[in-house]
Amino acid sequence: MITCEDFSLEAEVMTGDEHKWAVVCHPHPLYGGDMNNEVVLTCASVFSERGFSVVRFNFRGVGLSGGSYGGGDSEVRDFSAVTSWVKNHDVRDLWYCGYSFGAWIILKAMCQDVPVPFPSGLVLISPPVDFLDFSGLYLPDVPVLITLGTKDQFCSVSSLKKWLGEAATRKKPKLEVKILDEVDHFYWNGFNMLRQALQGFL
Repeated sequence: MITCEDFSLEAEVMTGDEHKWAVVCHPHPLYGGDMNNEVVLTCASVFSERGFSVVRFNFRGVGLSGGSYGGGDSEVRDFSAVTSWVKNHDVRDLWYCGYSFGAWIILKAMCQDVPVPFPSGLVLISPPVDFLDFSGLYLPDVPVLITLGTKDQFCSVSSLKKWLGEAATRKKPKLEVKILDEVDHFYWNGFNMLRQALQGFL
């Protein structure tokens, strides 16, 4: 458990190199998202295979985490609490990975005045640009991987390209976009492709 405000967040750690960490964030809490989501587990396992220590956690109101859903702003504070906990481990290589809502939360934290450590790299799995408000959000100047499917219901290829065109006016990230054929937002038939994309990027 990780302390956040006056309650605790449920978290699980896969132990690896004590100086290399990845924080993995799950999809929308109101639509069944939690840290045991298959996409989250796939990403966590790839980071673990690369020697990272990996922490995945439940946002407030999910599983054994205290609190209740806060519309995004409160979940940014959850993310900040987890990254602060990780920072205490003498981290020299820190990556953030977010799936759907989790990707949105990471970008909100990075673009707002929120105390989060600057990462070495960023992985955004199907950022839901057609569902949540990405205006004003931009990519940090670090290596970034974005994956999405051609059948994604909440992140169309055209909408992602439009947002990236706007976001690129702020920063010039080292960006790689992987478009997975015939894959939807939930990756039911795309776990192997997702794994290969992340393995290749790392």
